[in-house]
Amino acid sequence: MLDLSIVTINYNTSEATLDCIKSIVAITTKVNYEIVVVDNASNEQDFLNLKSKLELLNLPYLKLKRSNLNTGFGTGNMIGYAETNPSKYICFINSDVELIDDSFPVLKTYLDEHQDVAVVSPQSVNEHLAFVPTIDHFASWQREIFTRKGLELVNKNRFPKRKKTYSAPIVADFIAGSFMFIRRSDFDQIGGFDPNIFLYYEETDISRRLKKIGKNTVLVPTIEYKHIHGLSTEKSVGIKLEQKLSLLYVVHKHQGWLAYKILLIYFGIKYFFSTLINPKKWPLLKATLMGMPLHLSLKQKQKINSN
Repeated sequence: MLDLSIVTINYNTSEATLDCIKSIVAITTKVNYEIVVVDNASNEQDFLNLKSKLELLNLPYLKLKRSNLNTGFGTGNMIGYAETNPSKYICFINSDVELIDDSFPVLKTYLDEHQDVAVVSPQSVNEHLAFVPTIDHFASWQREIFTRKGLELVNKNRFPKRKKTYSAPIVADFIAGSFMFIRRSDFDQIGGFDPNIFLYYEETDISRRLKKIGKNTVLVPTIEYKHIHGLSTEKSVGIKLEQKLSLLYVVHKHQGWLAYKILLIYFGIKYFFSTLINPKKWPLLKATLMGMPLHLSLKQKQKINSN
């Protein structure tokens, strides 16, 4: 059996995806692994560039799967997961990630020795190798209204500081979705990624469901990886709306109807006043007044790419 199946998604980021794969191949030792790359309906030029350059690498343990529809982060990863061979562990890794340390053996050993842990991750740094917060607190109405910093001040034990450099492994609510090393059996038990989420909050949803079966999420800060943020997603009101749609869905799913309503009222007030200053934010207020329904998601606007 393979030790590890690595899944990554390409969406118009072929050069970054290639750099990610090269960094894995160059630095990984002591672990038997495979790599599955899912092209999530990139434009034809980007896909052909990726395909031709992967062929030049001539890696027998690498598979490229093309989707003719942009299915988003979670479903895209599930497409790749369906292509994997049996392995004990899965690593979902962003295409804009590059390995700095030989992380996989360390993470594998940690999970082998801690059966109560399902997900682990190295510490993230940016393209300048500067510290980036990698742990976070569950998406919740409390976090949105009282802020992360407020929660950390009120209950330091329950909410460890995100912007602190740790020297030893620490249990967190969840870790950044850019690098998630997961025991396959635990991932299967919770049913994988939720297909209702197109973008954002997939990792908090995964870790919440794992928590319900008694499995923790842990940061292993003695190893690091480089994450170049935002290569495939540009900031816009549409992207902000997608974030809020996912947030409200996850809060409703895990905290219930009342929490969902509290957030709707909060966002309604917030976006009412922000729209007076910046009318371009009207779509956010409109969506809030509608209840942030998932049919407004970018998922519903994707078109089949026949190329």
